[in-house]
Amino acid sequence: MRLFLKSTLFFIAAVFVLSANANAEENAVKSPEELWFTIKSAYMKIYCENTVDLKTIGYKISNRGLFVNRVYDPNPVGAPAEKIAYMLDRLLKRTKDILGMWPENFNLEIKIFKDRDQLNGEYSRIFGTKPDYKAFYIYKYNTIYTSEEDISGSIVAHEMGHAVVDHYFSAIPPAQVREVLAQYVDLHLEGE
Repeated sequence: MRLFLKSTLFFIAAVFVLSANANAEENAVKSPEELWFTIKSAYMKIYCENTVDLKTIGYKISNRGLFVNRVYDPNPVGAPAEKIAYMLDRLLKRTKDILGMWPENFNLEIKIFKDRDQLNGEYSRIFGTKPDYKAFYIYKYNTIYTSEEDISGSIVAHEMGHAVVDHYFSAIPPAQVREVLAQYVDLHLEGE
């Protein structure tokens, strides 16, 4: 009987401890690393917020004519993360080719938020102002920021244009020149 009582008390205490730990884990603030996952491609790291839908992102990127018209074949591998890595690598290569600029030791990062509010919250956190952007590029961090809500092949290629131009020259060109070159990339993405 004593053994039964001790076993029962031990069992109740164990359930209580496990339950308390489970509740603590649910209520714990997640670290930034737990809120994001990384996709690595040949030329960049793509950080995605855990709530983004990779199929949606892949669809929005692949709608650009160079993928639809088979300028670039779709990635033969079926996983959405691998398709996204493939398409973004192709966009970066095409951007460099259009500009005729191939910066040395150039590695890019892309950070994809779930929606525009979160994207603009990040901009506000970095710069202290409240914008309404679909995407932006920050040279200091060598990172393109966008969201699942707004991502497209055009937007990414435009921001890649900024990144390539900024890293090609020994001095960063004036803002107007960078903007014209980034627009040039988007306009000529499917052309020869």
